[in-house]
Amino acid sequence: MQKQPKDLTGQKFGLLTVIGEGSGRLNKRGYKDRTWICQCECGNVVEKPAVNFAYGKNQSCGCLKHKMVVEHYYELHKKNQIDITGERFGRLTAVEMVEKSPKQGCMWLCRCDCGNEVIHPVKLLRSGRVQSCGCLRDEKIAKVNAKHNKSHSRLYNVWNGMRQRCNDPNHKSYKNYGGRGIKVCDEWDNFEAFEKWALESGYNPEAEYGECTLDRIDVNGDYEPNNCRWVDIQTQAANKRNSVARE
Repeated sequence: MQKQPKDLTGQKFGLLTVIGEGSGRLNKRGYKDRTWICQCECGNVVEKPAVNFAYGKNQSCGCLKHKMVVEHYYELHKKNQIDITGERFGRLTAVEMVEKSPKQGCMWLCRCDCGNEVIHPVKLLRSGRVQSCGCLRDEKIAKVNAKHNKSHSRLYNVWNGMRQRCNDPNHKSYKNYGGRGIKVCDEWDNFEAFEKWALESGYNPEAEYGECTLDRIDVNGDYEPNNCRWVDIQTQAANKRNSVARE
């Protein structure tokens, strides 16, 4: 004998009271699922799937979720009402609250270290997503562009070639450099540090090809400030190991 489905009429689930069986709803497989008509404490009457009652998913007509959302935004709004006058957020200093936006919350006038004034939502300031009037982003972009431009310079190619000979086993000259244990010092892993040393130690960016080449004084030593110099190609050729390795 087929088991009769449980009657939920009169039972209470959260804010809902079951008042009768519904007409049912088609599920994704094309079968009709049982439903129940419920009255919420707020007065709304809704039809809910029977299966959801077993998992505690039916608790209200939707007003409970709405109430929780409202309370969340109320607490968030209270938090955003905090006076932040004089507080610093990166390069920005909060000056005064200028308006309240329904979507953004409290809006604050801020003065950037560069002198510009901007208006930002307090939630973006407190989260750290905004730290300047835009000048910080522009500086980062300029720095990236400057680095990219240097990558096409002769000195950058010298630095890159030096590192490849010592670090890349696939480089044609690796066996005479990295393969013999010759390394690039930690300081010169940074191009800016190598560039600074080069300009202070005689590198001439305007020199003709072969007139200003990087040479290791001790051909068995590493690439480091105390063991490198700028010489012409003839001097470098004379400073070789067993007439084989050539810088």
